[in-house]
Parts: sequence; structure tokens; C-alpha cells
Amino acid sequence: MKGDSELTIMPNYLSKEVCHSLATTIRTSELLRQYFRKRKKSDDMQPGWKEPRLMLLCHEDASSFDLSGLSPGYGYRDVRISGIPYDGIPGLQNVAEQLAKKCGVPCWNLGVNVVFLTNGRDKVGWHSDLQGEKYVGCIILETTEEPRPVNIKQKMRKGMEAKFDSHSLKLGAGSYYGMNGAMQEDYLHNVPGKNLNKPPSLSDARMSLVFRFGTPMNTKDNGEPASLQSRFDQVERHVAVIHGAIEQVKELDIYPLTYIQSSFAHRIGVKGVNGNMTDGCDAIIVSKNNPNIGEEDSE
Repeated sequence: MKGDSELTIMPNYLSKEVCHSLATTIRTSELLRQYFRKRKKSDDMQPGWKEPRLMLLCHEDASSFDLSGLSPGYGYRDVRISGIPYDGIPGLQNVAEQLAKKCGVPCWNLGVNVVFLTNGRDKVGWHSDLQGEKYVGCIILETTEEPRPVNIKQKMRKGMEAKFDSHSLKLGAGSYYGMNGAMQEDYLHNVPGKNLNKPPSLSDARMSLVFRFGTPMNTKDNGEPASLQSRFDQVERHVAVIHGAIEQVKELDIYPLTYIQSSFAHRIGVKGVNGNMTDGCDAIIVSKNNPNIGEEDSE
């Protein structure tokens, strides 16, 4: 990696048995939550458009499963995730403590974040973790037979050569990768969608644990209880044919990509233009190139 950036990779760090046990516990825990992002142009849509994944956060300083008040947690952009005790996911605390020793950090004081991509259309957009993180590690609990890549690219800055540093990691279940603070300053990373033009399927799911150490924060959770079915309900109509005006969008307005896909105004998962030369265009996707963005699922 360039400069002071450090990327650590440990294939098969966690056994398949432990991965399967944790993933099964998380799936059946009823603790997964859906989080939302507000529309960029106006705030008249409440609570906002759905993040393309389910999450939960375990925190060593959390003392309650009641998320109604201020508690140790994590947040980015419009999302605020309050931590719950490790007791909610048996076995996770031991994994977290052993990994902290391995990585040379005292603890994961920003929590251990479960990120569950429940189907092929769920994803993690290009981002860098700049909410006070000094170190971020990730263990993949489950993934597809052909793993989704973790793509990493150098942030483009003024005067930088056109040929910049980029990598694509294909890591199986149990594998670990970690990034130091300098990595977040200089690089972006993402986990793209998979089989976007096919009906959503659990066979395309991916679950990971994200461990964060940095400047502690207290948050008031703004998500809501969720289920696997809630994610599939959102995307199951993407293969259907829709006629006439779509109530959720207004002509000439600007929306995040995830929102216009979930409202079925943009129907092509892998192309930037929805339409053709004969009938015209319904929607155009314009990607952002700001090197200092946080997570952008809207590109």
C-alpha cells in the first residue's frame, strides 16, 4: 500500500465451525436492525430510504438491550447504531478479545458491527471509515462459493497520476483483513452487489463482523427491528414490469441510487442508463468523485 497505509490479511483466521455457529446465532437472534438514510434534496420522506443491508452492534460497555436512550455505539452520516451487550451473541466476546490481542489494540471501543448482506442486491458502497477510527478489522463469517470481492482503491487527489493503486480481495469465510488509520485517509473500499438482475436469494448472502478501535462515541439508535423477509420484500419486485407514473419519485428530482432502485424507477442493476435510444431514458446514474466522502451507497 502507498505511504503509511497498512493492509493486513489473515486467510482462514476463524474456523468454519465457529463462523457457522456465530452466523446461525445472529440469523436467529431477532436482534438485526434496519437503518435508514435521509433523501439528499429534502427531508420530507420519513424515516428515509433503507440502507442495503441489516446490522447490529455489540459493545463491551453496553449494559442494556434497551436502545431508546443514549449508549455506547457507532455512527456514520445519518445512521446511529447503539451497542448491545456481547451476551446477545454468545461466543462473539471471546472472538473479539482474541482478535484485539492479535491486532495489538486494547479493545474494540467502537464496537463489533455485524453487517449482513442478505441477498445479491445488498451491498456496501465505496467509503472510508473516518468517524474516529484508528484501526478497523473485518472477519467474513459467511459468503458465496465464489466470494464477493472487497475492492480497494486509492483516493484520487489533485495532481495524482492517472495510474493509482487498486486491489481486489476475494476472501472466503473465516478470513480476516484489517486496515490502519492511514489506510482510511488514503483509500476507499467497497463490497459490491452480486447477481443484480436475478431475483434476490439467500444463496448470494454475505455476513461479516467489523471490529473498530478509535475515539469512543455515544449514540441514540435510529434503526428499527428487522427480519430477512423485510429485505426480500423490498427487492422482490425488481423483476416485475411496471407501467405508468411511480409515486415515490418526481420528474427531474435527484435521488440516491438505492432509493430509485427500491422504488423501481431505475431497473438496470449494472448500467448507468435506464432506457434505450428508441423509447428514451427514465433515469441516469451519476457517480461521485469526491475523494473525501464517507460511505456512499448512493453512487
